Amino acid sequence: MCPDGTPDPVAVWTSSDFIESARTWVAAQLGPGGIRLTGEWQQTHARVWSSTIRFETTAGRVWFKVNGPGTAYEAKLVALLDELCPGLASQLLAYDDALAWSITRDGGPMLRSKTKPAECGGIGGGCFLDTARLSSPSPPIVPGCLPVGRRTEVLSNSRWSSTGCWTSSPVSQSNKAG
Repeated sequence: MCPDGTPDPVAVWTSSDFIESARTWVAAQLGPGGIRLTGEWQQTHARVWSSTIRFETTAGRVWFKVNGPGTAYEAKLVALLDELCPGLASQLLAYDDALAWSITRDGGPMLRSKTKPAECGGIGGGCFLDTARLSSPSPPIVPGCLPVGRRTEVLSNSRWSSTGCWTSSPVSQSNKAG
């Protein structure tokens, strides 16, 4: 339990009941497209703000993500970014806005597994050049960006406030199919 009496999100998200619920939801979302889970999974991240579980499927690797209240808007934002700037983020396959759950295709190795942050010039450095494609968005991005759930006061403090849009150790749980 957290000090305020709410359940500890990390404890919830790493519980066998939650992982089974996530697995069932992922299978239900991918099934109509003919994609099946192979049984292998690994929970690679569990923090108070989000958790991710990598699932192997008959169509390759997918990522399930659950977001906490502070980042619950993320799946909607990724969907909007994909619409406005296709290919900038991993393909969003499904999301449930009420649960703050999403599934994306695998986007390749995580940046942190390939380089040190200092080699990227910090946040916004040379490794993040694709993000610059959004630095001068056309006017339609503003109406679409604000409804995704980001608070106005947060946007007003961002580097791109004039546009209205701005864009650890792993948990060791896994299940190797055998």
